[in-house]
Amino acid sequence: MPDAPLQSRAVVRQQGRLDEAIAAYRAALDTAPDYHEARVNLGAALAQQGQLDAAIAEYRQVLSSDPRHFEALYNLASALAAQGQRMKPRRC
Repeated sequence: MPDAPLQSRAVVRQQGRLDEAIAAYRAALDTAPDYHEARVNLGAALAQQGQLDAAIAEYRQVLSSDPRHFEALYNLASALAAQGQRMKPRRC
């Protein structure tokens, strides 16, 4: 079942209204801190703004409770690569 509020925040992000999207993702996380999709999308918006350290922290928070979350893993690897770093291998 699609999450309409999450989809609308994603549209805002895609339109380049990053500050608005970030505020909306943070508001969603205030009420549901374990909402992984909102946290991953927050990380993506932060990365788009060039805030890679903050984006990496969001992805790592998702991975701390769901180590196989594909989008968080992929985005983390991308953000680390943008900083000239690599992910450390871990066992699955």
